[in-house]
Amino acid sequence: MNKRIEIESYILGLIFLISGFIKATNASLFISTIEAYNIGILTVFAPLVIIIEVYLGLLFILNKHKSHIAIIGGSFFFLVTSIFLYGWLFNGVTDCGCFGKLSILDNSPWFTLLRNIILISMCFDIYFNNKIIKTTSIKALNVKNITITCSLVLCAFMSGYTSKALKIKSQKQFEPIPISNSELPNLISTSPDSTYLIFAFSYKCPHCINSISNLNHYEKSGIVNKVIALAVENKQLQNEFNDFFNPTFKIKHIEKQKLHKLTKAFPVAYFIRNDSIIDIVSGELPSAFLFKKHITPE
Repeated sequence: MNKRIEIESYILGLIFLISGFIKATNASLFISTIEAYNIGILTVFAPLVIIIEVYLGLLFILNKHKSHIAIIGGSFFFLVTSIFLYGWLFNGVTDCGCFGKLSILDNSPWFTLLRNIILISMCFDIYFNNKIIKTTSIKALNVKNITITCSLVLCAFMSGYTSKALKIKSQKQFEPIPISNSELPNLISTSPDSTYLIFAFSYKCPHCINSISNLNHYEKSGIVNKVIALAVENKQLQNEFNDFFNPTFKIKHIEKQKLHKLTKAFPVAYFIRNDSIIDIVSGELPSAFLFKKHITPE
């Protein structure tokens, strides 16, 4: 095999595998990201996208059906790049979500486009110049097939487990975290003798919007002394939001990069007591009634 083609194959394989497995470790984050594109059907295919990426990555690295996989991989990159362009131009989405929580591999929209163009070019280079010069033994083929099957099963399990819409970490399982050990002190000020619910959300996230009616009752019901919401500023959407919900809680707008240091998955709520994070709720916020039963000692 041409050395250049071999190197390109390994690069593409690693990129697909890293992208797929990182998203599989937090599928809810990937789903939350693509919801910002305002194309509802995309969320349905989120777990499938993760599995496809891992499958393509394995085929590139294990040198199976490389010419066919190259054209499929190039078409996949072209499709996701087109969707990203739509989200960027029409919905202001700048995070492609390609590498999940490993934000160091995601950069500016222009960098994302340039990166994807290079990857598409590599796919087509492999398609037009790949020449198979050796055959694979039955034993080696079986090893490859077992590797692919086990990897896909593991990826599917991880994606399903991490895509749950709601996760409340039990106090019996969740060790309280001093607020000073988190990013929160850089975003808000708290008092040790008060309880807080810090709610990080996005105006473009459906799960966030579905949580607001419940959130309005947390301070009223006395579960916490104060509710503070953290969001990236979006003047048009926040005006519509305020008019519709008339929120009873304070909303503090944070620069996107600073908020992403805390979390890139929305919504997520932090229950704070005695200057420690006692509970974390990921996904749609439960009613104040259910949350009170959860945090009240038996």
